[in-house]
Amino acid sequence: MKGALLQQYLRVKAEHRDAVLLFRLGDFYEMFFDDAATASRVCDLTLTARNRGEPDEVPLCGFPAHASQPYIARLLAAGHAVAICEQGGQPRGRGIMEREVVRVITPGTILEEESFRALMDLPKRTFTDIDGNRQPFLTPNEVEALKIRRGSLSDKERREIESLRARYKALTAREREVLALVAAGLLNKVIADRLGIQETTIKVHRGRVMEKMRAASLADLVRISERLGLAPGANSARR
Repeated sequence: MKGALLQQYLRVKAEHRDAVLLFRLGDFYEMFFDDAATASRVCDLTLTARNRGEPDEVPLCGFPAHASQPYIARLLAAGHAVAICEQGGQPRGRGIMEREVVRVITPGTILEEESFRALMDLPKRTFTDIDGNRQPFLTPNEVEALKIRRGSLSDKERREIESLRARYKALTAREREVLALVAAGLLNKVIADRLGIQETTIKVHRGRVMEKMRAASLADLVRISERLGLAPGANSARR
């Protein structure tokens, strides 16, 4: 991250020094520098870097924006405030998108009930709600798994899961690797470095994966990966 984008990030971060800043970049929230180190530790995310090995190396980690609530819950439970910075529309002419903090969440704040209702006993992974009650933290994968165990999936949901699993089995070993790393939020360049192949080859593999999994977009592919249990808990693939 260089130039105008870095300056924009630093300007926004300077206004929210006491919070972990979730900086929206496309379909992901990214964290940088000390915030990245904090989030990687608390949320079990892989800490990587842009410009690795260079004097201007920037530590970073991130997660899909649509699956942000479980990660926010962990940060709040660990006592960290969270500032959510969203991006605006495309600027006229040359330049970068405008971004601004739209919400600051402090420990004890309740988010949408759907993410935090008590579905099962997880004594080692809980947070305190605004009334001082301990509530379990569940990832989207655990919610899905719990529904399967309880037999609460509808016939339609069950057929969808079976179809996704069949498509996944049809992927090659390399395509499965790429899918897991894309689902974990890694950039094409990072994936290419991790697998020891060219970035253009990664793009080809990702295109094939999206076609075989019938994903209309990258965000759609991440959602499919979550249902298969590859994300957001795909940290083993990211390490």
